[in-house]
Formats: sequence, structure tokens, C-alpha cells
Amino acid sequence: MTKYGILYGIGAGPGDPELITLKGHRILEQTHVIAFPEATAGAGSYAGSIVEKLVDASQKLMLPLVFPMTKDKAILEEKWNVAVDAIIKPLEAGKNVAFVSEGDPLFFSTFIHLMELIKLQNPNIQIEIIPGISSMHGAAASLGWGLAIGDQKVAVIPATSDMEEMSEELDRHDTVVFYKVAKVAALIVELLRKKNLIDKSAIVSKATSSDENIYLDLNDLPERIPYLSLMIVRKQEM
Repeated sequence: MTKYGILYGIGAGPGDPELITLKGHRILEQTHVIAFPEATAGAGSYAGSIVEKLVDASQKLMLPLVFPMTKDKAILEEKWNVAVDAIIKPLEAGKNVAFVSEGDPLFFSTFIHLMELIKLQNPNIQIEIIPGISSMHGAAASLGWGLAIGDQKVAVIPATSDMEEMSEELDRHDTVVFYKVAKVAALIVELLRKKNLIDKSAIVSKATSSDENIYLDLNDLPERIPYLSLMIVRKQEM
């Protein structure tokens, strides 16, 4: 009977390499093949940069996989097929593979779709998930802000240019965490001004990493902020 390797989906945490779980670290040390996502070939990987601080990359097969930030279905399908094939090959040769995601592998992560494609291609491959600390929790820790207590309601919303929808989410919840906020930050900030919530909001970029930036005064926000930025709006004091 063919013995396949195990695919591990490992959450590397929000940025600080010390925030990875003990289990995640142990598996990375024990696994020879470590895969991680990047937007374009050679562009570098945030998840990969965390892992390289935890293991001796010279002793591993470091496997960058390109997942382009595009809505072109033909390009996406081509790159996804390449990524799946690259991971399936060592697994079917009996080698374990660790795929590393920043944050948690099942929360706004490329790994979710990758896992489903691998299940379709070879349902006999065992998949194990090692959760990680999300950037939302890393950002809250950096700010020292409680996200919820008692019966307060929290929403995690991908930020879009639909300000009517964003407004409704703010009205509906005590705390709102806007992910992927960089492209629409100026629009969200204007909405917060109208709702008198500007002083109850903050943006954190690359939370907990050595490159972390915290923007507490959103009236003085730079024109451009890093892609890996989220906004927390906390309407009530804890």
C-alpha cells in the first residue's frame, strides 16, 4: 500500500516569529519540505520570512508558490494547478509537506482553497491543521484594545468601496475589524468621520512584526499604507 506524506497547514502567526505555536515550530523543524505563498515569483513572502527566522532554510527544501493577486480566471487556474502539482509530488513520494500561512491557515488564507484542490486530486492524502494567531488578535494585542466582552458583537469584514454596506456593518456591531483595508482606507476614514468614530479607530500594519506600524490618528494617515493592514473600530470602551 502506498504511504503518502502528510500535508500540514501551519499558521505562522501575525508577524513575530515567537508567536507561532510550539506544535507548529516542532513540525517545521521536522519537515523537510516547507511551502509558502508569494504574489509574484521572487517577490518574497511574508509567511516565508517568518519561517526563515525559525528554521535553518539551508537544510530544507523551501518551496515558494505563486498565487497572483488577480481576478483573471485563466491565470488563477494555471497558477493554482502549478502550486497543487508542486505540493502533490513530494506528498505522493511519501514526504511530509508544511504549507505556512501568516495568521491562521483557515482564516482568510490561501491554504483553504489549496487544501480543497488537493483533496479532489488525491483524497488519500492526510491533512493536518495547526492553527495560528490571526493578525486581528496580533493587532489588538499591539494596541492593547479588548475586542469584545460580555454580549458585545464583533464583525470581521473585508473592506470594500461599498460605503453603504460598510456603514451598515458599523451600525450593527460594537467592534468591527476591517481586513484588506489598504485600498479603501481613505473612504473608510471619511465614513468614520461622518459617524464620529474616527477617535475610536486605529490601523495596524504587519502586526507584531519588526516592521509593524500603528496609526492611531487616522486624520493624519499616509496616502499609502501596506497591503497587510487592518483597521479596528471599537465603538465602546471595555
